[in-house]
Amino acid sequence: MHDHPDLGPAARRMSGVLAGIPDGELPAPTPCVNTSVGDLIDHVMALALAFRQAAEKSGSVADGPPPAPSAANLPSDWRDLLARRLDGLAAA
Repeated sequence: MHDHPDLGPAARRMSGVLAGIPDGELPAPTPCVNTSVGDLIDHVMALALAFRQAAEKSGSVADGPPPAPSAANLPSDWRDLLARRLDGLAAA
């Protein structure tokens, strides 16, 4: 049997940090070249889902690389959705 790290505390902390980001900050730059805060959040949204699906061995394997992250992809309820995805990843 393998020991797996408990991702729950990190998922809750990340959800808390991201919940405090106001919408007006989504266009702000990050240290990642040509990547806004919103783009980075979209990237985390996609990775949380993909890693959960990989852990659960569910979902489909994409052909080719994922689309470039973009703040334009964020739904209006992205904070709640991201928290659920991070919780799902931690549980998987």
